[in-house]
Amino acid sequence: MTEQLQANQAFEVHGKFITINDERFYQISNVDQMAPFFISVVSASNHWLFISSTGSLSAGRIRPENALFPYRSVDHIHENADNTGSKAVLRVKKGEGKPALWEPFNPHHDGLYEVQRNLYKNAVGDKIIFEELNHTLGLGYQYSWSTSDKFGFVRETHVTNLGESAVEFDIIDGIQNLLPSGAPLQALQTRSALVDAYKWNERIEDLPMATYSMYAKLSDRAEPAESLRATTVFGIAPNAQQVTLSAKDVANFRKGLPLNAESLTRGERGAFLITQSLTLSAGDSESWTIIADIDKSHADVAVLKNQFVLDDEIAATVAKDVKANRDELKLLMAGADAWQLTSSEETAVHHYANVLFNNMRGGVFVDGYKLDSSDVLATFTRINKKVVEKHSALLRTLPENLSHPQLVSMAKDTGDQQLLRMAYEYLPLTFGRRHGDPSRPWNHFEIKVRDEEGQRLLAYQGNWRDIFQNWEAMALSYPNFIVRLWRSLLMHRPLMATTLTELLKRVSIGSC
Repeated sequence: MTEQLQANQAFEVHGKFITINDERFYQISNVDQMAPFFISVVSASNHWLFISSTGSLSAGRIRPENALFPYRSVDHIHENADNTGSKAVLRVKKGEGKPALWEPFNPHHDGLYEVQRNLYKNAVGDKIIFEELNHTLGLGYQYSWSTSDKFGFVRETHVTNLGESAVEFDIIDGIQNLLPSGAPLQALQTRSALVDAYKWNERIEDLPMATYSMYAKLSDRAEPAESLRATTVFGIAPNAQQVTLSAKDVANFRKGLPLNAESLTRGERGAFLITQSLTLSAGDSESWTIIADIDKSHADVAVLKNQFVLDDEIAATVAKDVKANRDELKLLMAGADAWQLTSSEETAVHHYANVLFNNMRGGVFVDGYKLDSSDVLATFTRINKKVVEKHSALLRTLPENLSHPQLVSMAKDTGDQQLLRMAYEYLPLTFGRRHGDPSRPWNHFEIKVRDEEGQRLLAYQGNWRDIFQNWEAMALSYPNFIVRLWRSLLMHRPLMATTLTELLKRVSIGSC
């Protein structure tokens, strides 16, 4: 009875905070004992990533139409862990006998080994780790997802020897069901077999790099319909022996057969899989990285190829950009008082998550009360050209170090109520986006945080209600913006002012 009780406890679900590489994560042990659930991984840039606790995911940039993995409803994502997202198979050598076959996170292999599956998400919310510990074979397999503004989606893999003696194994590891740029969302969701027929997956020379594109756009018209952009994937794996672009090679690897490793595959779903033969001493680990991004032009691909070839520290370059993206997210959240320290870490992280998701809906003030004079002029011009022309001398000579109180004061001095209204309602917001995810696929979303030149875009998605209902933290952090906006709405948009009044009462900001 005691052994049975210990065995049951070993497979119970537990949650706790732990530190990994000086960063706080929340760990869910034995996550596979829970019903599948959905997780959002965020980014300071325009990435979106929704992942199931089974490992299957959908990800992309800006909107669902720009997807790296298929954007489907949550039930389909839960059910497609075997063919979408990460995939790994290990053949572990055991003396002179037949190698032991291990497929991490494959529920069909449950019962073959004593395994433990854990899930980790960092407190910042931009990284997730999947881990399977095989106590029978003495190996641990772990992969993570994070984001880089410059390089895209970063998947890092670690295999660790948990035993006391050396372990020799072969592994095929990577990602599958990659989408080419330009694949129409509606066609993917209703006629995916037709989209598959147009797929063109090509390795770049003999490098561990490949492009995934449409041979042509889906069209039945008698006119040129070239598809000129591609998804790119490259691997940083010093011990890589082969790179294959077809998920069919997973079956060959299982059987110990030679891999096709073709440099070009057509008419089938894209994959990027690396094979390696490794020997790990007791306690040692080996790691490698796969980086994927979407919507690349010919010039983008050439630049990426040159950087991969010429940058001897490409792994460090990618890691640095991942950190920069994380640091920017931390800074954006700090502006809304997301970082709090209490005696309960769960409470502090829960507060951060609330502020994070509110900010994603309502936006964040990019630099406090400091304003970009050129953006003020551009915004006012879009709103009312006549008012801008009337006050051209003033608006075109705005000081470089302009603050919002200064802008309002200068507008008041003109005596022009329309200019004052525009000053009151000017909101230098960033990071906001229309809400939506695969659990609500009827809601279309967009994440537009930068313009075509890569500059931070000061704009917000949605409508006034979307902003107001998510501004309780922002109202406390930046009362001047909120109060002045309320005064303008009271004069010009009384119904909206009523909504904002209720918000001000909840957060107890004076009498306005």
